Amino acid sequence: YHLNNWTFLNIQHIKHMRNFIIALILIIIGQSLAYLQLQSQFFWTWAKNNTLLMSLTGIPISILLIYFTKYCALSFDGQVWPGRLIGFAVGAIVFALLSHFIMNEPFTPKTIVCLFLAGGILLIQVLWK
Repeated sequence: YHLNNWTFLNIQHIKHMRNFIIALILIIIGQSLAYLQLQSQFFWTWAKNNTLLMSLTGIPISILLIYFTKYCALSFDGQVWPGRLIGFAVGAIVFALLSHFIMNEPFTPKTIVCLFLAGGILLIQVLWK
C-alpha cells in the first residue's frame, strides 16, 4: 500500500513537472515572438513598413499562448491564476533580456529591481503550495 501510494505520488509529480516544463518552453517562445512582433519596428525597416503583415504573426503567437495556458493549468490542478502570473513574470524577464541584447538597453537599477520582483513572483507561483 505504501509503495503504491508513493509510486502514485511520483507519477503525478512527474506529470505536473512535464506539463510545467512544456508550459515554460511555450511561454518563453511566445513572449520572445511577441517581443519581436512588437519591437522589431524599431530595428528592422521591413517590419516598420509592413505593420499589417507583422500583425498576422499574432495568430501563431496566440496559438502558442493558448497551449501555454492549457499546460500551465494542467500543472497546477486546473487553476488558471498561476499561469497568469507566470506569464507576466516570464514576459518581464524575456522583455528585459531581449531589450538588452537586441536593442542594447542597459540594465538600470530600476530594471534590475523589476527583474528580481518578476523572479520572486515566478518562484512564489512555482514553490509555494
